[in-house]
Parts: sequence; structure tokens; C-alpha cells
Amino acid sequence: MSKLKLNIGGELETGDVVGVAYNNCVTFGWYVDQGVNGSLKFITLNKPKYTEDQYKDFLNGKNVNWLAKKFANGLQFKNIGKDYIIAFGPHDNRAFKIADPEEFFKDSAQENMYKDSKRILTNLKFPAK
Repeated sequence: MSKLKLNIGGELETGDVVGVAYNNCVTFGWYVDQGVNGSLKFITLNKPKYTEDQYKDFLNGKNVNWLAKKFANGLQFKNIGKDYIIAFGPHDNRAFKIADPEEFFKDSAQENMYKDSKRILTNLKFPAK
């Protein structure tokens, strides 16, 4: 389990929900671990559901050619794309921990995305919190 000390929100552990600032926007996702050279590796909230939908399409015979290699061993955690940001030095305020995601995601679309994402990741043995 990877831990990362943040300026905002304390210490991140694998599976924590994070907010990540980039290009004048904020996106939300799951902290995975530190990437190369101290970058922060995370999964955006929408990617687990997107990957699950791709897998269902594959099982139903859609897009079989280009998904065959990706899902040769079924739906796995490694199939879900990860994102990376630089989160140290002058960029060390780009990530923050969401301490209570159940309380934070009140909008129905965000709440559903969070719950779907958590369900899928938990089924894949990722410690989503």
C-alpha cells in the first residue's frame, strides 16, 4: 500500500478519493500510488465504468477485434487506464484528499459515478474507500 503526504488533506493511501487540479479544472478519482519520479498515479471516477462497458461490449461480440487482447484474461484492474500528474515542487498543491466522499458527492450524476466506480474497483480487489 502506497502512502503520499499532501499539503492539502493529509496523507493519501491507496484507494483514497482525490481531487486533482489541472488546466483550470478539477477532476476526481482514486489514488493508486506514486508514479515515476514522484508523480501521482490515479484513476478518474469515470474510467472503471467505461472499462466495464467496453468489457460488456466485448462479451456481446462488439468491437471484438480491438478489445480481444485487452480482455484476453477477463476484466482486470490493469485494464483500467491510469492518469499521472506532477504533484511535487511548485506543483505540490495540485492534489487534495476527499475525506468523506459519501458526503462530498451530492449531485446525483457524480454520486452514481462514484458508487459505480467503487463497486467495480472493489470487485477487482482494489481497496476503494
